[in-house]
Amino acid sequence: MMVDGPAINRFYGMAGGAFTLVVICMSVLMLGSCTPHCVLAPENPATEEERLSVVINKTNASDALADAYLCRAKLRSMADNPHVNYIGALKDLKAAVALNPQLSGEKDIKDWMAILGRLATTDRKVGRVKEKNEQAQRQIRTLRDNIQQLERQEQELRKTIEDLKTLELQREQRRQQLR
Repeated sequence: MMVDGPAINRFYGMAGGAFTLVVICMSVLMLGSCTPHCVLAPENPATEEERLSVVINKTNASDALADAYLCRAKLRSMADNPHVNYIGALKDLKAAVALNPQLSGEKDIKDWMAILGRLATTDRKVGRVKEKNEQAQRQIRTLRDNIQQLERQEQELRKTIEDLKTLELQREQRRQQLR
């Protein structure tokens, strides 16, 4: 029995599509233990974070709550997130582990928590440095303003000195005229 080329292509195309679907599903499941409500690559991370915050506030079941915290931790630490928040991600990860102690035994979670801890510490240090920089910039602006004010005062004093010299010369000239 001879099978034409298009029929074979359709068969392998369908099989390939099914295989691709299986691989994608397994990849999503292996990326984390988040429930299906966890969007791994949201278009708008801020909106997704708000949605997860609402889920966290409304959820009572500890497993679902742990999953929501885990999803938000992933979202907050995603490289694609323009408003990355490592401190918040670490807090969420700790909350997820507190709600689901089984997570604390997973090597990936331990590694992730250690990395987030270091990043959070670095973020805090960067925040302190930024604050010191802003304070220094404010001091520099104040000093520049003071310098400008002192330069204006110096100019006024120089003018006053010149005026006094002129007056002194005029007075001396009048005194000589009166003699």
